[in-house]
Amino acid sequence: CLAIEHDSAGCGPCGRRQWSDGPRPAWLSMRDGDWAAFSSEVGKLVRSYAPEGWGHVFMLVGFLVGLFVFHPSLGIVRTLDFELSASIGLMMFCMIGGLFAMLAVSIGGRRYNERVDEKIDAVCRAAAARANGGAITFVRLWTAPCKPKGARTFRAVYVYPLVPPGGARSSQGVGRFAAAAGYP
Repeated sequence: CLAIEHDSAGCGPCGRRQWSDGPRPAWLSMRDGDWAAFSSEVGKLVRSYAPEGWGHVFMLVGFLVGLFVFHPSLGIVRTLDFELSASIGLMMFCMIGGLFAMLAVSIGGRRYNERVDEKIDAVCRAAAARANGGAITFVRLWTAPCKPKGARTFRAVYVYPLVPPGGARSSQGVGRFAAAAGYP
């Protein structure tokens, strides 16, 4: 399991996504150059993920500017000769603008990351086609905006041996890695 984003990688919206260029598994029949190209491409895509938690900063800035600059009794404009309705209008504009900026940044970042996920999935499918004796799968859990309370986003690339037709089940499949990571 080559984890990209998981619970133990840190806290907060930033700095949790990582990719380590590990060596090719010995049992995987794939040229070292193909493995290096695959690992490099996935690493480049992982580094291109947009942080999804910065939208709240825009909302906070909008509310603070609206409150401390344009509020009729607290803001800086109280010392100026501003009309009350203009001051309230500008305050509400800043606050609502901050809310819309938060939504735009959050939704835009999530959509961008969904496109990056699709690119990583395509790179994994292409690498799996060149891999003999193994499978390469990109797994995502809880990447949508709505998720259960306490759920954290999980992204990983699983590289595991294929079970030969009519052979015994491998204990190194995706289920074992997902269970070890605490996911169903």
